[in-house]
Amino acid sequence: MKSVVEEPRPERAGSQAGKSRRDFLKMSAVSGAALASGGVLAACGGSSSTKTAAKTSGPVRLTTAKFDWVPNDLAYQQKLATQFHQTHPNITVVPASYPTTTEAAYLTSQYASSSPPDIVYHADNTWVEFAAAGALLDITDRVKDPAYAKDYEAIPQHVWDSVTYKGRIWGIPIGASLDTQIVNLDLLEAAGATGLGSGLVSPEPWSYDDMRTAVAEVSKKRPGTYGFATGGNAAAFDWTYALNYLYSNGGELVTSDGALGLNQTTAEPAWDLLRNIVVVDKAAAPLGLSTQGLVSLFTAGKLAVFEFSAVIATCVAPNPKGLPFKWQARLIPAGPSGSPAGRLSTGVWCVSKKTTDPDAAFLYAEYLTSASTVTNYVKSMFGGLDVYPARTDISLWDPKIPLQKASREMFLELFPHGKPGPQVPQEAGIVHAMGTQYEALLQGKQSAAEMVKNTASAITPLLGA
Repeated sequence: MKSVVEEPRPERAGSQAGKSRRDFLKMSAVSGAALASGGVLAACGGSSSTKTAAKTSGPVRLTTAKFDWVPNDLAYQQKLATQFHQTHPNITVVPASYPTTTEAAYLTSQYASSSPPDIVYHADNTWVEFAAAGALLDITDRVKDPAYAKDYEAIPQHVWDSVTYKGRIWGIPIGASLDTQIVNLDLLEAAGATGLGSGLVSPEPWSYDDMRTAVAEVSKKRPGTYGFATGGNAAAFDWTYALNYLYSNGGELVTSDGALGLNQTTAEPAWDLLRNIVVVDKAAAPLGLSTQGLVSLFTAGKLAVFEFSAVIATCVAPNPKGLPFKWQARLIPAGPSGSPAGRLSTGVWCVSKKTTDPDAAFLYAEYLTSASTVTNYVKSMFGGLDVYPARTDISLWDPKIPLQKASREMFLELFPHGKPGPQVPQEAGIVHAMGTQYEALLQGKQSAAEMVKNTASAITPLLGA
């Protein structure tokens, strides 16, 4: 499988290829200062909507880069490029892919080079540090141009907010996923749980205390069956699950202006709940199990509450005959100071600041995120399950098919409660720091109060960097 890394365009003088992530960010410090002051970068977006982008003339060659999401993804991207070329014969698009395991190194080296891909797919908040460093094109004026109004309005504001940094928009969202729970209603109801609502998807609130009591009861009554597990039970101790509970108790890790938002009032009850379930009640699945191991426990009816993203596609769809118990997808329970929530992860197409033709590059990004392209992509690659489109104006789900109906209900009822992770360029360091503290919490090596204090101490220097 070929990629831009293997076959780069000829390097111009002054290439920064091979520099480290830290070197690249230092190299871009001047651009970052311009962004912070609303100066040069803020004015670079231009006002080029579909109408002006369509004026691109002469032969144009664009490259795209996207990680290997699913096995046939590159072939599908090539198909899209061919279809686009048929209606825009002056524009040739060459897609490339790269492994998810090398994403950080790949993006750093490519953006640091003199000829990075023109359009790049970013998952979650990986785009933020490159926007801050001046590597991405500010497209705020383009997406807010009246000619783009129909497309702009088709994407909910909370999704646009997930691709906004320093008040500017840096990409067009294509899809999203949400951290939610999938629960075994049979186990929970047998344990005395109430107020869960009915149906495959429920927005009904469930409190911290209600959940703790129910999952502890499941573990006591049924040896070999566990009440609770999150993706954070795996060896990586995924920090995002600790973030989910912080959000559901009305807290935040980092404020919108990049300052520390963590405080004892909202964070301690959230993380105390997780510690109590795992350490005190011993109601959680064993730490260190892989995600697939946890999925296997849930589908076998041995796990009452499992938290993950893409829960329907992961836990239900692979079983053609359905699961042997009643199940339900729902938000993370509400804490004493909050409401049900979940972390929103957004997939977004961004345009490189160094693209040789910003109008053509934006035109192709617009094509990749159009209603028809998104509909066909999600249906072809994912069967319409769990990979939710960012747009609300498409016909993706068949209400006659239960799982697709459930996916639609999740998108309409649960996604508006989602909140993105910290949108700061220091996120990679924050991830590591918080993951380390979360691991110590679940292993009983520190209290929730200590985790709040230690997490704040670890990430405060990063935010000031």
